Amino acid sequence: MKIIGTKGQLFAAREGRRISRIGLLMLGTAAALVFSQPAFAQSASATAKDAEADGSVVIVTARRRSESVQEVPSTINVLKGAELTESGVFRFSELQFAVPGFYVQNYETRATITMRGIGSQVEGGTSAVAIHSDGIYQASAAAQLNRLFDVERVEVLKGPQGTLYGRNSTGGAVNIINRKAGATFEGELSAGYGSFNTVNVASGVSIPLGEGWGLRLAGSYAKGDGLFTNVVNGQKIGKEDFIGARATLSGEVGAVKVDLFAQYSKDNDSRNIVLIPLQTGTKIPLLGFDKTAYDDPVNPATKREPLLAGLTLETELGNGFTMRAITGYLDYSEPRSDTDVNPRPNLANRLFISFPQSAKQLSQELQFLYQGDRLDGVFGVYYLDDQQQAKRLVVQRPSGLTLLNSNSRDDVEAFAVYGDVNYELSDRLKVNAGMRWNREKIRNQRNGSGLFDGDPFDLSGTQSKPTGRLGLSYELAPGYMVYGSVSNGFLAGSFSTTLDSVTALSKPKEVLPEKLLSYELGIKTSLPENRGFLNASVFQYDYDDLQVTVGGLFLLPNGQPDPSAPPFFFTDNAAKSRITGFEADLSEFRVATHLKFDANVSYVDAKYLQYTSILSNRSVANFSGNTMPRAPKWTYSTAATVDKLKFGEKIEGSIRAEINYRDKTFFTRENTSVSSQGSYTLVNLIAKLEFDDGRWGFQVAGRNLTDERFFNFLRNDPFATVGEFRSVVATVNTRF
Repeated sequence: MKIIGTKGQLFAAREGRRISRIGLLMLGTAAALVFSQPAFAQSASATAKDAEADGSVVIVTARRRSESVQEVPSTINVLKGAELTESGVFRFSELQFAVPGFYVQNYETRATITMRGIGSQVEGGTSAVAIHSDGIYQASAAAQLNRLFDVERVEVLKGPQGTLYGRNSTGGAVNIINRKAGATFEGELSAGYGSFNTVNVASGVSIPLGEGWGLRLAGSYAKGDGLFTNVVNGQKIGKEDFIGARATLSGEVGAVKVDLFAQYSKDNDSRNIVLIPLQTGTKIPLLGFDKTAYDDPVNPATKREPLLAGLTLETELGNGFTMRAITGYLDYSEPRSDTDVNPRPNLANRLFISFPQSAKQLSQELQFLYQGDRLDGVFGVYYLDDQQQAKRLVVQRPSGLTLLNSNSRDDVEAFAVYGDVNYELSDRLKVNAGMRWNREKIRNQRNGSGLFDGDPFDLSGTQSKPTGRLGLSYELAPGYMVYGSVSNGFLAGSFSTTLDSVTALSKPKEVLPEKLLSYELGIKTSLPENRGFLNASVFQYDYDDLQVTVGGLFLLPNGQPDPSAPPFFFTDNAAKSRITGFEADLSEFRVATHLKFDANVSYVDAKYLQYTSILSNRSVANFSGNTMPRAPKWTYSTAATVDKLKFGEKIEGSIRAEINYRDKTFFTRENTSVSSQGSYTLVNLIAKLEFDDGRWGFQVAGRNLTDERFFNFLRNDPFATVGEFRSVVATVNTRF
């Protein structure tokens, strides 16, 4: 067996892989739960559910058990599904403006998610922020860009979450919890029409089936005109086109609680892949923010079809113990993703790019939860089998010269054992301790026939790493808690490419695992008389071998491809990095009977301390001291809601005004002006009327009302993607 790698020789070369016997054994154990018949005991979360029902506290499952968000000694932002819908938030990427220090950049239909300055889109790996939907981890960065519908809440967990969420959560984790079936027949239906002739229809229905079983059916449909004008033919491009459905079945088989769901969607929304040309050497749009020039293809197009399914089985074992099994399956298909990466008018040579991709994963998790008088915790075993494939085709038009024609396959088989416990040292002082052991088998394959594809490779290896967390929390008084924690995180390494300093062609390169040590201090307060919550925290992350994604298509001043600087896409490591900052969050602050405020602020100072890397011209540059990409120093959002306005006996109204601010943002490690977005502010306004005790409703939601124009992605290339335009949507809804 040949050892490949550095820093402890982390990778061992080997070929082939199949779903391990461990994974099959765990699947069998999960199925066996259905036939177990232990005696019932009252659920440890019953009290928490009662508190949630009366609206006095927000219940989360961030630590794999139900508890008040104010009792969790870490930073969590919770977004309620109803409020997201009212604000016109339908896409995952739109969550970023509601959460401080959270950034979502989408390009080539993949998500690059950054939290507190940490986030990467690693070729051959996944992002540094873990996304979970109804308990199922989604490894594919492309699958993470799905739309949101019939959501109960979204939990955003800040900081490394390696103990409970495992692989690739050094930046944090996002939990999307969708609505489940209720005990009675009920439903909602909404229909909206707005800017760009956009139509939105969404529904959700709970159907009781008897004997404790219920079915929840949900669907979403969206269609709209293009946001951009193609000056080549005058047509609109970048259209919205989405349809999705979800079915959730809940009930009991003997002593086993069952939750089964399946979600499927077809998304042909091409807005994320439309590029606008920039004036050479600047970040000034050549034709305007809403105009571009496509003639090959005339209409950039994408087709995405994700299928996500999950099964959760839970049973009480008695004496405070509960057993839970979670099985997940993802089948992501994106057979088409075509665009022009140099859409300029009257250009002799163009660059056509096609980036189809697919992913399949199977995951299985077994959890054992314990609830005692002074001790509670969760212990688990986790298995993941993930396969991702992609093709990158870059062709120069009209010559037909193929610059890149590469194929990639990335396989990961992960196994982990973990535990997390809380112990009451006294009535006020609690200690939290967690540990996780991770083991991953990785295989990365690359081959291509393009002019600049370089050497093919087929490399594989195994790596393992323990991670842990230790924290203390102290209740100063009822509703007032201070806490502190130290934890370490781990993001798996992989194999990528780099540029050969002599030939300028790509060659294999090992990407080292990313490691960090995190410190956080915070306070959580529940304001008197249930008037809201005020939380704050300070943090510092020290990183070794931070993974950095690099890429570009370099052109000459006249817009033609530069033959001496070929297209390149790879991941490397920054030896040392540090992030420091603080956050504060005021939520549900009731000033008066008809007025409440919400506000949050985040400050992040994210710097490379030691980082040198190769540039496209084969020279070596020093990026030490530079700010990390997608890490604005200041972000904040404020909202004022005037509610409970009575107009007669059966009409109630509300008005909500939102302001979201984001500081200057760099998109590349170079920190150049032409690859940065200046600070900007977005203003939203929502007015709502409810009739007949909420059975009917009408609302108008305006987003980015000042029509702020900004970039979502900007590099040293003469093109960019842009952020959301001003939009107004009127919606009618009914509940039954």
